[in-house]
Amino acid sequence: MKKIVITGASGGLGFAACSYFANHGYKVFALDLKPNTFDNNVTFIKTDLCDQNEINRTFNIVQAEGKIDVLLNLAGIYIMDAFSEIDETLLKKIIDVNLLAAWRINKTFLPIIKKDGKIINVTSELDGAKPLPFNGIYTMTKTALGSYADSLSAELALLNIHAIKVRPGAFATSLIDDSFGSMNIMKSKTILFGSQAEKFDRIMRKMSGKAHPPKLLAYKLFKIAENKHPKCCYTIKAGVLLRLYSFLPKSLGDRIIVKLLNS
Repeated sequence: MKKIVITGASGGLGFAACSYFANHGYKVFALDLKPNTFDNNVTFIKTDLCDQNEINRTFNIVQAEGKIDVLLNLAGIYIMDAFSEIDETLLKKIIDVNLLAAWRINKTFLPIIKKDGKIINVTSELDGAKPLPFNGIYTMTKTALGSYADSLSAELALLNIHAIKVRPGAFATSLIDDSFGSMNIMKSKTILFGSQAEKFDRIMRKMSGKAHPPKLLAYKLFKIAENKHPKCCYTIKAGVLLRLYSFLPKSLGDRIIVKLLNS
């Protein structure tokens, strides 16, 4: 039986992935701080990905079962705020969860990944996209994760291990709700961007479009895991408006944002 480790397992995307892989013949090790009601073939291990000691404990549990075929990184948090006002403790937490957690888990579990095995790092459609105000913190962490994933791909190719980056668009999970919840918090506390934050919130809700079902991404991730010759990067259901905005020259994009939020 093939084995996979999935981080962020209790979230919407992680839970869907755990279920899909378990129902298609994989032994799944589900890592998260929060428990959930998983299917058979799923072993939940409570793990704080920001704590190396906990990762080491989890590694020892998984290692006892032998080598793994796939390591899938889905853990992440989505916070909207302004660089000009965000608390340093919160900023460090976002960087820790969205970037350093993947580095920790990948580095720790690398010794038990099979030759020709796979590490799949899930970033975001915002990975490499032109940043928007108040969304730049999340974009920064996901772009950094994307650069890390690209570098890891080049390194691990030397060891005959596939490191693959996946850039998904919007999927119907609590992550989207969390992002707008954090925007509400920002609107209530901001000193610098009162009316602009309110207008940005309304625009983002209109632009977010229809979110896709998590099972669709789980299916795509399964196909990538099963592919003997996977690509280095996959983009899945990215938003059209965001892609069009990213093609604009930076100065033009900034002028458009200023006009929209200051009018």
